[in-house]
Amino acid sequence: MNLTVSKNELMKSLTDIQGIVERKSTMPVLSHFLLDCHAEPYLYATDLDTAIRIQNLNFKVKKEGAIAIPAKTFISLIKELEEDIELEAKENFKLRICSGKVSAEITCLEPGEFPVWPEIEDGNEITLPVKALKDIIEKTAYAASDADTRYVFNGILLHLQKEGLRAVGTDGHRLALLRLESKELKFNIQDELKVILPKKAVTELKRLISDDTVTIKIGKNHVLFKTPNMEFLTKVIEGTYPNYEQVIPKTSTKTLISLKTDLEKALRRVSIISRERSNAIKLDMKDNTLVVSASNPDLGSAEEELSVKYHGEPFTIGFNARYILDTLEVIESDEVVAQFNDPLGPSLLKGEGDENYLSVIMPMRI
Repeated sequence: MNLTVSKNELMKSLTDIQGIVERKSTMPVLSHFLLDCHAEPYLYATDLDTAIRIQNLNFKVKKEGAIAIPAKTFISLIKELEEDIELEAKENFKLRICSGKVSAEITCLEPGEFPVWPEIEDGNEITLPVKALKDIIEKTAYAASDADTRYVFNGILLHLQKEGLRAVGTDGHRLALLRLESKELKFNIQDELKVILPKKAVTELKRLISDDTVTIKIGKNHVLFKTPNMEFLTKVIEGTYPNYEQVIPKTSTKTLISLKTDLEKALRRVSIISRERSNAIKLDMKDNTLVVSASNPDLGSAEEELSVKYHGEPFTIGFNARYILDTLEVIESDEVVAQFNDPLGPSLLKGEGDENYLSVIMPMRI
């Protein structure tokens, strides 16, 4: 194998695969990536749970071939080079790297040792704008767990129905739901379809995708995300996702409407006092006034009063401030609507006028 490539072109591709390469694996080959320069050059990295293939590379291939390259050493070296780069695979799986007056040789592995790219059996396909996929990830993944023993809580649910797609994230204390109507998607299904995607994988995917549209191919054990320049594959999480519809309040007896920025700033300021404990804050509502307060026996107390629109009897409820702030960060409306029933029941938070996104948050005892 022999090729030349600009440093910028190579570094862009290496940056894309860097988050997938497994650095602490009992399988040495997983700390490598595969460079394949046959018919269509591509880079391929995997940690066995996720895999990425970068395609449409602007490499000038003089001699075809493939080699498994140690990612950490190779990337560190390429970062320090300043001119166009020549790569040449030698005997005994050595890779020669030349750039200007710099020449180096690193030990690689046989390409045949690299895990085979999993093929997805015929499955359902969805095509949607990349912005819609990024919205799905941004507005639901934050509510999913990171390391819950209930594995389904460590992922986001894609629930495909004839009328559209619903994406859900929950950790048991909060839930985020985004609805996409069928007119935003291209798909054809006979029955509803549910698949749970790992939070870690979709978070990495959000960083990578940048084209206009993405096609999602859903198989039994894997889901493939495909753009013209990249294929990203992840294993699905097996299990039954909880019935998210059951926890969404259908009615409310108390409604608060506030400017999003005012509420966000007040929560950030007041929660400083409680941050070292449980981020607990208290909301007191009456007469179009909201008082946000927090107390900590070790630090003191704080409160801030906001002018809001409030409909209902005087009401007090406690929350983890972080849960509300996480939701406010992804709401796009200038005003937010909060709906309550009782101090210990689920509360609903959404943007004013936005019927496609909502968050359900369980309160805290105060």
